[in-house]
Amino acid sequence: MPTKEQLENSITLSESDTSTSTINRVKKWFNIDEKHLTQRESQLQKRRKKAEKLIAWKQHLDEQEKSILEIESEVTQAIARRKIVINL
Repeated sequence: MPTKEQLENSITLSESDTSTSTINRVKKWFNIDEKHLTQRESQLQKRRKKAEKLIAWKQHLDEQEKSILEIESEVTQAIARRKIVINL
């Protein structure tokens, strides 16, 4: 039969095991949570970069379209002036 001291030691050990177990679970939870947040942050950064690239591409295309419209307008004006000169 265990002595009183052995029982007290085993109870203390059990409490210690429970505390250690709880601490380990909390650490694991924080690690999982931290890992999840790190992954989420990475995904958000990728989404931001993609969105920024799309916006830059759209702005580039808008500038090209504006330039082309100006050239087409100049051509139209030149043709109109030529028709006026021919008709005179």
